[in-house]
Amino acid sequence: MKLEIARKIATQNPHEAHKERLIEAELTQALVEDTTWAYVAGVIDSEGTIGLSLVSDKRDNTKSLNPYILVSNTQYRLVDYLNTRIAHSSIVRTTRGGRRKVIYRWQAVAWPIILVILKNCLPHLVLKREQAELLLEFYENKHDRRLIPGTALHDEHGRFLGHLKTQIPEEDLAYWQKMKVLNERGIPVTGLQQRFSEEQRRLI
Repeated sequence: MKLEIARKIATQNPHEAHKERLIEAELTQALVEDTTWAYVAGVIDSEGTIGLSLVSDKRDNTKSLNPYILVSNTQYRLVDYLNTRIAHSSIVRTTRGGRRKVIYRWQAVAWPIILVILKNCLPHLVLKREQAELLLEFYENKHDRRLIPGTALHDEHGRFLGHLKTQIPEEDLAYWQKMKVLNERGIPVTGLQQRFSEEQRRLI
């Protein structure tokens, strides 16, 4: 319901390109209860991804870093729950070969709504907390997209990541590389988890 209201209000001033996104984000912030945010955080922790994508624009041969929050599941009810409560998000349906189930992906890709999601979910996040904090830090510190001729990209371990025809400021690319590593490795095993793993090995 709030999505339709936001669009109706936004179309009254079509010259402001981001008006709809801002209104939807404000409505989501005002209408979604904290208990719902706790559930959304749990879904993101277990089924979701928080990240940065390196996107090419073929029209002007430039590249940019875009934020995203995704939740993929074979149950449409789950992604529909998110989509009906969080404005300016969408659902993508992916079919796979054979008898495998259809995958539904809920996604939020605009900064206004991503900031609302992260700030409300952060107190409840466990597995994706580092990614959420990193994305918020990136938003606060991101630089202008002044693109210059680029060379090879490597991660913090020296592994080759690919070539860029144009280069985003190194400070911003560092966030993308950190996020990539976080999403590859998963949550580190530390503290009690480490001791529990040692106990398990002794019992085998």
